[in-house]
Amino acid sequence: MHGKWKELQGHEIASLDEVQETASKMVTPKKVSSTCSKHATEPIKIYCETCDELICRDCTVKTHRDHNYDLIPDAFPKHRDAILACLRPVKSELASVGSTIAQLKARSSRLDGQGIEAKAEVNAEVDKLQAILDARRRELHSQIDGQGSNCMKVFDGNHRLLRSFGHTGPEESRLDRPLGVAISSDNTVFVAACHCVKKFTLEGRFIASVGSKGSGQLQFDTPWAIAYNHTNNRVYVCDTATIASQSSTMT
Repeated sequence: MHGKWKELQGHEIASLDEVQETASKMVTPKKVSSTCSKHATEPIKIYCETCDELICRDCTVKTHRDHNYDLIPDAFPKHRDAILACLRPVKSELASVGSTIAQLKARSSRLDGQGIEAKAEVNAEVDKLQAILDARRRELHSQIDGQGSNCMKVFDGNHRLLRSFGHTGPEESRLDRPLGVAISSDNTVFVAACHCVKKFTLEGRFIASVGSKGSGQLQFDTPWAIAYNHTNNRVYVCDTATIASQSSTMT
């Protein structure tokens, strides 16, 4: 019949013996009863008002004699009502407590915002000081580099350094405060330096030094500019001492 009825298709069929065998193997949970910790065979049925403790019948005769106690089912409603009575004023204060909590959260948020603003101001001031220090550091580095850069530097069209000269070699070939440069038609490099004009090849090889300190012919105090005239092959030098230009055929 189970195979014919649609509603019973998929059911498993077992004999009565199989059902009884399966039932015998099932574990029936044990019923747990609350017993007294002092009298193991006695169930807890009484609540001692004096000690606020659950006890058994034997406890009322021995350790809880002359105490106020009642059966648990009778004591429960009374204590429930007392607890509810205690909760009524608490419930009435919940709205006030909630408002206070909201105010504290708002104050905490304001303090957090003020702290963030204060940190931002501190960071801004520190950044300003750092920028000043960085600028001063670059300035000092530039001054230090300038003290050791008494030389001529040659760059290509892409501003890449090709070579430098005038800072090494014999004392006569070294440049001291070079202020001007000119190149002749035969590619001689004239450099106006301290008290003299020095000549180099385009590759930086030293040729000669012309002039000395003074105010006479071919003497200079601080030659600060130089130019070359390709028409007459003359070199023109501006000197601070004479406040005039000297011309000479230095080639």
